[in-house]
Amino acid sequence: MERHGFWAGLVYDTLERHFLPLAARRGWRPDQVTWTGLWLSAATGIAFFFSPAAGGLLLILAGLCDVADGLLAREQKRKSAAGAFLDSTLDRYAEIFVFTGLWGHLYHHGMDAQSATLLVIAALGGSLMVSYARARGEGLGVKHTAGFFQRTQRVVTVIVAALAEALFGWPILALAVGVLAVGTNLTALYRIFSIRNLLAEQDASLPPQKDNAGSEEDRGAPADAEQTADRLP
Repeated sequence: MERHGFWAGLVYDTLERHFLPLAARRGWRPDQVTWTGLWLSAATGIAFFFSPAAGGLLLILAGLCDVADGLLAREQKRKSAAGAFLDSTLDRYAEIFVFTGLWGHLYHHGMDAQSATLLVIAALGGSLMVSYARARGEGLGVKHTAGFFQRTQRVVTVIVAALAEALFGWPILALAVGVLAVGTNLTALYRIFSIRNLLAEQDASLPPQKDNAGSEEDRGAPADAEQTADRLP
């Protein structure tokens, strides 16, 4: 979550004022908070099978953990590449847990299994591709975070829809999953083409490489290395 806007600022200020002193007293580490957020996301998925209100409230706690681990890492001067990797990787598992629970909620309320599955796969696939496009772009040297349905917006959409459905009834969550199915994929496609264009501009600005005559082994090594890397998980 970026620290922009009234509500984001309120969340950060509250965590800094109340959570960070508590974490210091208890000796909590950032990775402990990250794992707690994952278990809360798993509990959220289970809760959605039975109650949108319980799922929404648990997702609020999981979302707070997602913000708090980064704050705690900065406060304790423990920011690291390993911690960032763990956080972003577990975030993907967290989304899988939540969307699995949303599938259960849709099915439990009478949506046929095939429709529920297709809707949730579209929303989950789009969500993962939004994050992957950003990560892959940054791995190639381009930072691009544009698009509305980033992780924070996705979490907030589900929370608001879950609590609204608890108050006003079905099918608010189903509509929210449909919005995510469309919105996340549009965001992912926008990022894919934007990052691709930025990388193409980078490539065009580079000086042309000379085609040096070397041994067949030397000429084949970079391509083989790249092919090997592409086969890695």
